Amino acid sequence: MTDTTILDGVTFTADMKTLVCYPREKTDTLYRVPDGVEEIGEEAFLNYDLRTLVLPSGLKETAQYAFFCPVLETLYIPASLERVCLKAFANCGSLKNIYFEGMREKWNGIFIADCNSTFEKAEKSFGRIYERKGL
Repeated sequence: MTDTTILDGVTFTADMKTLVCYPREKTDTLYRVPDGVEEIGEEAFLNYDLRTLVLPSGLKETAQYAFFCPVLETLYIPASLERVCLKAFANCGSLKNIYFEGMREKWNGIFIADCNSTFEKAEKSFGRIYERKGL
């Protein structure tokens, strides 16, 4: 088994580059993924309480089936994101708002795999949203 690090109940690889597991037992409605995380692992988020998720600058990829968060409504995404894998957000039926740190042109360059329709249909805002929202 690969060495891991646990921070506030959330499991990461030892180098803190991949978020491995956000426990379903956590009842927080907002979570900020720590800076330095570059990937959200497969089936990392299986949670029924999380409503707002802030992804860190430097994040490059979300693995397939990364999020099973049926009540997730708001997502903050850094301009560093390059790839959203197959069905990464397939089980996030309540997702309504995506705030993307970059501009529309950068968003259009992100590879978004199939079966992420909720992710693609969510309303998007572009620019330095993190700063304006105080996140």
